[in-house]
Amino acid sequence: MRTEYGWLVVDVRGQWEEVPHRTLVPAAGGDGPWDEKRQLDQEFTGPLNWDDPPKSLARLLRKYGFTAKDAVAVDAGKGTVSWTPKGLCKGEICGVPCPQSSLRGLRSMPKEGEKVEAAFVHSGLALFHNSHTDPEIDPDKGALFAESQPGQELGLDRIEDQIVSGICRLPR
Repeated sequence: MRTEYGWLVVDVRGQWEEVPHRTLVPAAGGDGPWDEKRQLDQEFTGPLNWDDPPKSLARLLRKYGFTAKDAVAVDAGKGTVSWTPKGLCKGEICGVPCPQSSLRGLRSMPKEGEKVEAAFVHSGLALFHNSHTDPEIDPDKGALFAESQPGQELGLDRIEDQIVSGICRLPR
């Protein structure tokens, strides 16, 4: 499966700047660069080395003046809101629908998907990890993204699975 890694800075108005880091493309026959993927997964889920950040991230840190003092816990606000096809929810109280936005201009399909809890909430933004792969192994959760629906062409081989992180601005 083609896997893209990148960095994203989002301001409180929901405007963002994204910087690609690395794209992994499986070899013919579908075999992937698994060791490299494992290393990148660890890099993106582990703590940031503020003294020696990846070059692709260092430019963003300098541009926005971020330092270790600006760090926020990776699970800040986790589970305080959830996304459903009907809207954003706090507990059982749901508000208006919120299409999720993701990298490369992806937008979630209106009113389609399964409930998912926020992985991170800070400064009026909520981050959701949406996953639609093999329901026998891992139940579907979160929004569906039209541009990455299984079977659609994106100038690539057919996409069978989708694992997309998306954000929603929380209503004030």
